[in-house]
Amino acid sequence: MAIQDDVLIVDDDTQIAALTSPARLEVVDAVRVIGPCSIADIGQFLGRAPDSLYYHVRKLLKVGLLIECGTRKTRRRDEAVYRTPARRIRTPLDPHDPARSAQVARVFAALLRLTDRDFKAAAKRGGITSLGPKRNARHGRVKAWLSEGDLTEVHGYLDRILDVFERERPKADAAARKLYSITAFLTPMEPKRRRGGETTNHDDA
Repeated sequence: MAIQDDVLIVDDDTQIAALTSPARLEVVDAVRVIGPCSIADIGQFLGRAPDSLYYHVRKLLKVGLLIECGTRKTRRRDEAVYRTPARRIRTPLDPHDPARSAQVARVFAALLRLTDRDFKAAAKRGGITSLGPKRNARHGRVKAWLSEGDLTEVHGYLDRILDVFERERPKADAAARKLYSITAFLTPMEPKRRRGGETTNHDDA
């Protein structure tokens, strides 16, 4: 585990394994968004009973993905306060370690399951507007043949989008904001080949 520029690079097998759980991914992201907070705060943010989160918080504490940073007095008792080790958390693939890459791919699969849940929940409550000037949701998939310059440009745009999501915001105007999630995957591909070895640059469908 290494921290650079407030980014935690997750390269420990036990940490990666902990993040293959969608529930623990949600907990880590909640703490990152809220800032130092209690299990009760996390439960309120996620709409889950605090009792359902203790196991996941203990697991994340054990592997160092959450840190206990103090206590806070409540009417009933003092409660622990937690934070993430860094503002951002990244789980890079290792092209020279197939086993590690397979484990990280399980983290990616958990992210996709969370995305599926978020989108279905928004659709069920009628919270999605996908057309017009007030649209609040987008989805899609596209392939393209990119040059090195194109790829650098794409990374630049993605970094800017993530910067918007991950920047710190004043709590004073929190009531004027709404909660959003975004999931981004950029994947290199091998071109499909038709019979006879001919390469195609578009989907068959």
